[in-house]
Formats: sequence, structure tokens, C-alpha cells
Amino acid sequence: MEFWATWCPACRSTHPALNALAERQQNEGKKPNDTIAIIAISDDSREDIEAYAKALNAKFAFLQDRDQAVSTSWMVSAIPQLVVLDRQGKAVFATVGAGEYLDQAIAAAEKELKK
Repeated sequence: MEFWATWCPACRSTHPALNALAERQQNEGKKPNDTIAIIAISDDSREDIEAYAKALNAKFAFLQDRDQAVSTSWMVSAIPQLVVLDRQGKAVFATVGAGEYLDQAIAAAEKELKK
């Protein structure tokens, strides 16, 4: 999961890599249980999120957290916040930031997928 906003440059900088990961998984023909599910969660307007996802040609899910219930439940205090969950929904890795932090999150997700 990534908590993000359309107005956040660091958040937007993560999306090409997440898109590439999602596209690579699709091209490899992996079954849903053998892929990393990528979900970007924002409290921006639905229209802004949809326009952004369309412009990105997004290969992963974008969800609106209109009332910030999801962000609050995950105690999000800064963005981009990246959270890797195991198959049972337990957080196994969390970080705030882009760049090397995104690389660490992807590596943690790939490691978890192999379990």
C-alpha cells in the first residue's frame, strides 16, 4: 500500500516504478496469488485520482480514502508512506519516503511473496 496525494511530488515519483512492477508481473503471466498487489490510497477527490491514474496509464489500483479512515487506521502521519503486508494482512515493512525507501519496500514485498 502507498498512502499518497496528487499534490505530493515525492509521492508521484514512486508511481513509475510501481507501474513498471505491476506491468512486469502482468507480462510474466503470474496468477493473482503470485503477484504483489499494489494499492495507492489518497484522500484527494475521486475525480483528481481518476484523472491522475488515467494520465499515468496506471497498471495498479488507486483508491480514495475520502474520510481518511484507512489513513487513520494505519496511523499515517507523512506521505508517501509505503506499507508491505503479508498474505494475512499483517504489516511486515513500513517506511516514509521515495527513492531508496521505495526500493526497500519493493524488495520486502518480493521477499514476502516468496514465503
